[in-house]
Parts: sequence; structure tokens; C-alpha cells
Amino acid sequence: MPEKYLGLWGVLWDSLPEPMRAGVVGAVVAFLRVMYDNDEPSIGKRLLECALSGSIALGITSLCKAFGVAGEIGVAVGSAVGLLGVDTVRAWAKRIGEQRVRDLES
Repeated sequence: MPEKYLGLWGVLWDSLPEPMRAGVVGAVVAFLRVMYDNDEPSIGKRLLECALSGSIALGITSLCKAFGVAGEIGVAVGSAVGLLGVDTVRAWAKRIGEQRVRDLES
């Protein structure tokens, strides 16, 4: 069976490494969530939320790859980060970090 032509977007998507795909998906999902919820009044804050979500997804996916977790999980991580939002992910990270510090002090 001959290969199907993916088109420009398919070729670009396939050429991206997995962490970059996660970042792109995180940014797109965050943008759609912010537009749907109408949380942020200015376009600058909306774009900043998207960039931060994509960056967090990129970092988490790279960290998962470093720990040997399957690379295909990256797009799911990006979607989850984009959907939850930067504030929620930051609150979770802060709570986990504070728990670790308390455990080390004990």
C-alpha cells in the first residue's frame, strides 16, 4: 500500500521531537481554554499563559524522558498542563515541594 501524503502540517508535526510536540499541544490547549473561559482580559496575558503552559509541558516531558518514561506520554502531558492551567500546576508543585522540605526537616 502506498504511503499517504500527510501534507505540510503532518510533515512538520512528524519532524518535531516528542517534547516539542508536548509543548505545542500544551500551548494550543491552554489558548483554547483561556478563550473558552474568558479568564484573562488582555491578549498579552492570554499569550503568556499559553507560552507558560507550553514551557511547563516541555519541561515535564523532558523530565519524563530522563526518567525512562515512554516518550509518547508527552502529548498527554501537554494536554493536561494546558487544560489545568499554569496556576493549578504551580500550586501543585509548590505543595509537593513544601511537603518534601518538611519531610527532610523531620
